[in-house]
Amino acid sequence: MGASVSITNDLRDAISATLCDSKGTKVKGWEMITLKSTEDMHHNKSGLEVGKRYTYKIRRGEGKLEKEYVQAFYAWRSKGATVLRLSTIIAQKEVRGLEIDFLLDEILPGLRIEDRTYHTKSYPRCFVASELVTWMLLHRVASDPKDAVEKCRVLEEERIIEHVAGNEFQIDVSSFTRRHTPAFTHASHAKHVLWCSCASH
Repeated sequence: MGASVSITNDLRDAISATLCDSKGTKVKGWEMITLKSTEDMHHNKSGLEVGKRYTYKIRRGEGKLEKEYVQAFYAWRSKGATVLRLSTIIAQKEVRGLEIDFLLDEILPGLRIEDRTYHTKSYPRCFVASELVTWMLLHRVASDPKDAVEKCRVLEEERIIEHVAGNEFQIDVSSFTRRHTPAFTHASHAKHVLWCSCASH
């Protein structure tokens, strides 16, 4: 994720948090984080592997008022220090935005956008999912086909790519997907949002 990560508790409540890898194992250095209101935490080394899936769990409040917030994300590549605020982490905006930026940078170069025909029907400006998955594996953007599909489904959830027939992203050589302007817009990936109507599978 980069050289350093800083988290500021801008909430009124103290929080506790843990970070686990895709197997549910707590990540070293992130086993149990506690932050009082206005308190900061700084990691010189994040301990996270870029492109791998992690899940954070944040607990806020006590007793019957305790709430738990859970979000899975792909660790992004950071060029410098990453500064996060708990309010935006809990709202699932800031981490999601950084994750989307990273996945767009990793995946978009692999899209081969073309007008295509299948069973006499034309599909303008779309790509074949199986071709994208193969590209992701060859360029080590994904560790295996399942990882490739899961990463593409994150973009699908944000409506950045969609199947031409509205199906879920899958490896199926007979179907196409398109990329279009997503409803979700994060300031740092606004340049990508300007690319209209493409396709994925």
